[in-house]
Amino acid sequence: MGPGIRNPSQQEVSQSLASGGGGVTVYAANNIYRMNERQYKPEQSTFNFVSWAAYDDNYFAALFLPSAATGSAVFLKVDTENKPPAFFLAATDPGHVFLGPKEFGTLAEFGHDAKKLVRFGFLGFIAEFLFYAIRFIHGSSPTGASPLSS
Repeated sequence: MGPGIRNPSQQEVSQSLASGGGGVTVYAANNIYRMNERQYKPEQSTFNFVSWAAYDDNYFAALFLPSAATGSAVFLKVDTENKPPAFFLAATDPGHVFLGPKEFGTLAEFGHDAKKLVRFGFLGFIAEFLFYAIRFIHGSSPTGASPLSS
C-alpha cells in the first residue's frame, strides 16, 4: 500500500527521499546561494539585495521576486516538541511569484535567471547544451519520437 494523507512520523521524515532535499536557493549579485534544511545555520540564513529567493526541493519550487532590487530573504527554522522542525522562507515585498515544477524550459521562459534553480552539477554548461540539443532533436521529429529509434 502507498502512503496515506497524514502527517508523517519523525522516523518517516528522516528516512524519506524528500527529507533534506528541501531548502532555500537565493540569487543575489549574480551568485547562487543554497542552504539545505539539514545544513541550516541561523547565522547564515539572512540574504540582502536578492534578485529572487526560492524554497525548493528536487522537483518543485516556490520562487519569489522582490518588486525592488533591494529585497531581502530570511530562511527560518522553528523547532517544536515531539514534531519535526518546520522551515520557512520569508521574502520582502514579492512582486512576482512562481509556484511549480523545476522544469528547465519553464524556468528559462519565466526569466530573471530562474533557470539557475536547476542543478546540472559541475559541468552544468555542457548539460544545458545537451538539454537543448535533445529538445531540438525531439521537436524536429514529425511524430515527436526520436529520429534514432526505429
